Amino acid sequence: MTPDKPTEETAKTQGARHSPGPWRVNGTQVATDGSSRIIFTQNFPGVVQAEELIANAVLVGAVLDLLAAAKAVEARCDCHTRSSIDAMSELSTAIAKAEGRKVAA
Repeated sequence: MTPDKPTEETAKTQGARHSPGPWRVNGTQVATDGSSRIIFTQNFPGVVQAEELIANAVLVGAVLDLLAAAKAVEARCDCHTRSSIDAMSELSTAIAKAEGRKVAA
């Protein structure tokens, strides 16, 4: 019997954590810095343009920095207006999703 493929839901319930950073981009792949451990790769030759694959890898490679910046803003924000409160709610929801926590629909 083959094991079930991991899903986003099983990762959340099992407390899975992302690969530690920093991450580095190498073409269309992202690896942990200082090792050859690939954590993200894509291969769609002839289907997706190389420039788009590289842009996807660059975006994934920036995720840890984006998450850290979002957490810093969340921790420091003293929101008083309705629009800033709504924006912080959206930011908190995005952080929770990135950390694999359940988010109300």
